[in-house]
Amino acid sequence: MDTQCKGITKSGEPCKITTNLDNGYCRYHKSQAGNAVEASEPAREPAPVERKPVTNTRPDAPPANEPDAFEGEDKKNGVVPVSVFIMSIAALILVVWLMRRKS
Repeated sequence: MDTQCKGITKSGEPCKITTNLDNGYCRYHKSQAGNAVEASEPAREPAPVERKPVTNTRPDAPPANEPDAFEGEDKKNGVVPVSVFIMSIAALILVVWLMRRKS
């Protein structure tokens, strides 16, 4: 027997589609069937979630208390991150372009 869908539309109005599904919801609102709560059933508090601190799972990563490569030993040895190198090259190209443009 066809009945009106028990679902609620995105605009908050009752669905006008008729359905013959056992749960009383049309194919568009069948996901709302699991969200339906009986009026006699009290609302439950969600169970507390135990949160663990995030640990570094990369085997090659330094421990959190050690400095970054740019701030630590490698800086003393003259190692520069690639991003700094690329920015330096870009600045140099801009200077050369501006100098040629003036002449």
